[in-house]
Amino acid sequence: MKILWVSDCPDNKVNTGYATATRLIATELMARGHMFVFGSQGSQEADIRDIHVGDKVCKSYGFGQGKFLSAQAIGEIDAMENPDIIVTMADWQMVE
Repeated sequence: MKILWVSDCPDNKVNTGYATATRLIATELMARGHMFVFGSQGSQEADIRDIHVGDKVCKSYGFGQGKFLSAQAIGEIDAMENPDIIVTMADWQMVE
């Protein structure tokens, strides 16, 4: 299963609560064969980059400093990645 997970960036060096929880969940599910793509809220740059989650390298779509989840951004990532499921861990005030 391919999962698009929208939260704080779960890169190994990010230690917010959401990032840590996302990293733990993703690491466990990747060990069971699932693939992850991340939409990273509050990231410094609006970019696409490889990040390290546990011992895996995954793709992260950064929304940029001060930018948060929007239906358009999720729609664009969904069209490019074609995930089986979309999960979001976001504070309600982060959603446009």
